[in-house]
Amino acid sequence: MSLIAIGGSSGSGKSTAIRNLDPKETFIIQTIPKPLPFPKWKSKYPLMDKKMYKGNRYILFEKEHAEGDNPSENYMTASKKLQSILKLISIKKTEIKTIIIDDMGYLMSYEFLARAREKGYDRFSAIAQNFFNVIKVATALSEDLDIIVTMHVEVVDEIQKLKTTGKLVDNAIVVEGLFSIVLMSEVERVDGMNVYKFITQSDGTTTAKSPMGMFDTEDIENDLKIILKKIHEYEGE
Repeated sequence: MSLIAIGGSSGSGKSTAIRNLDPKETFIIQTIPKPLPFPKWKSKYPLMDKKMYKGNRYILFEKEHAEGDNPSENYMTASKKLQSILKLISIKKTEIKTIIIDDMGYLMSYEFLARAREKGYDRFSAIAQNFFNVIKVATALSEDLDIIVTMHVEVVDEIQKLKTTGKLVDNAIVVEGLFSIVLMSEVERVDGMNVYKFITQSDGTTTAKSPMGMFDTEDIENDLKIILKKIHEYEGE
């Protein structure tokens, strides 16, 4: 099993990297409902029928939180819901080899909003624990599964890192430490065209990381099919 985090700002190519994966072997869990950024995504990734288990996409939060909304208690139990979905996929959909959890940072953000009126620091520990519990369940699934999490990033003390809900959560959990590989998405303008890529190693300004020798260069093509092939070759599969 590979546990991979992909960090990047909006529009930098995190979700675009999914485009060449085989839909028959890929399941996408979206924390919020939004279009996927590649052609024919609806036919490639139809929503899962909760009775027949057909389809290979699931939306965790059916409606994105808007300012002024009263956050539902469901936001506070979303971690358990996500854990259940991961277990369900591994049991009911044995053809799946790759699970994508897209925009997983919203798991923290929405719980933070739901608990905004709570006093004290215990809520931050709980937010960190609930995130950790999802990763713990993911790592306990079949060794044949690759789990890929995408998250937004933030800059703290001049270091680009995976975004959480603040330093009190960071004190309880180092998110990057939960993953064996952390890739940072980046987009550059070259000859009038956008070039999307992933950074595989830190140069001191990011928390990107990967095992020594896994990738030939410090930046690689924005394509999860190619990336997973490299990882499997490195692991001897």
